[in-house]
Amino acid sequence: MLLVGKKRSRSNRRVVVVGANFAGLCAARAIPAGWAVTLLDPNPFFEFLPNIHEVVSQRKSPQSLRLDKAGIIKRLGHKWIPQRAAAILPDKKQVVCDFGNVFEYDALILAVGGVNNTFGIEGAARYSMPFKSPDHCAAINRRLENLVHRQKGIRVVIVGGGLEGVEALGEILRRFGRHPGLKISVVEGQDRLLPEAPPVIDPEVRRHCRGLAVEFLTGEKVAEVREGTVVLASGKSLETDITLWTGGAKAPDLLYESGLAQRPGAWAKVDKYLASPAHPAIFVAGDAAQLDSALPKQAYHAMDMGRLAAQNAMNLLDGKALKTYSPSLKPALISFGEMDAFAVSGSKVFAGTIFNAAKEAVYQLVMARMDSSWPPARAARASWRGVQGALNLALGSDFSLKRLLASGKIRALR
Repeated sequence: MLLVGKKRSRSNRRVVVVGANFAGLCAARAIPAGWAVTLLDPNPFFEFLPNIHEVVSQRKSPQSLRLDKAGIIKRLGHKWIPQRAAAILPDKKQVVCDFGNVFEYDALILAVGGVNNTFGIEGAARYSMPFKSPDHCAAINRRLENLVHRQKGIRVVIVGGGLEGVEALGEILRRFGRHPGLKISVVEGQDRLLPEAPPVIDPEVRRHCRGLAVEFLTGEKVAEVREGTVVLASGKSLETDITLWTGGAKAPDLLYESGLAQRPGAWAKVDKYLASPAHPAIFVAGDAAQLDSALPKQAYHAMDMGRLAAQNAMNLLDGKALKTYSPSLKPALISFGEMDAFAVSGSKVFAGTIFNAAKEAVYQLVMARMDSSWPPARAARASWRGVQGALNLALGSDFSLKRLLASGKIRALR
């Protein structure tokens, strides 16, 4: 595909990036300083969201998961505007911010991520606590700490038994599992935990919870959330002191209101170049993009998409051929507190706490790559080299895999 761009110097070709977390910041990093790049995002921090569950157990603080966005973008030679995009006008090639500022673009990269999805369930937004940011998880920790100091019996309901719900459960058990009055109910609408992962993980999580006051209500849907009560569609009511909502994400209204999504809450349809079919100067990256084949909402996909969206935006304006997006195959790492962790590679699943170390190393490496001035950057690179070998052993050659299995450090799940 060859599209001819405007014959202007690169410093006058305006690229606007809306959203500056994984996809947006990786897009900005992929564009050289000579381009006229403006990033719009009201959040002053890049936040490493895959590890926010550790804030619940205080293994990490919100600050440890953040990088200063202003400093990163300044070092990239780009411009950061700490405002929210309120509207996109594709026909005019304009982005309107919530303070009324208007930014014109020659190419636009949308990396707006998702927002909490309560599916319109009555009371969910008012009486449950979201699980989408370091601040959300810090608030959950504070609430649990207050409950532990005030009363013996604590009833926790986690709505959603997917990745967020399982990792939240693991961290609550890590921090508060020894509290004698703790009771946790996990509600999942599908018939098993982690419905997007291979089914072998479900019995492993349940096995770890034997003897603990944890009940799994799979195949159950929430009908209403009230103060102190979660009502299920089956008619059963769960008493609760704190309700965590980990039931998924939806697209922000901006995508539908701008004509880039077909209905409210839907992601923006893109072609194989990550471009909007109706507006080829608009590229969508990260969670906001809807490909023909659905992808898990993983940070490494968002980063890859951000880089490709940036390359295609530059190619479009340079009159060069666009590149096709091909998802990379990397293992998904799922933490279950101090008890276990899982590495999912296609249909293969391996378990062992070594993968908690792998997840920690990924966190350190990404933070160091996003901002080389991050204080632990050198240690992060060294840590990654050690754990990368373990990942290669676990998911690579048969000989190495046999060695790790024989050592008892990991186990294959079937």
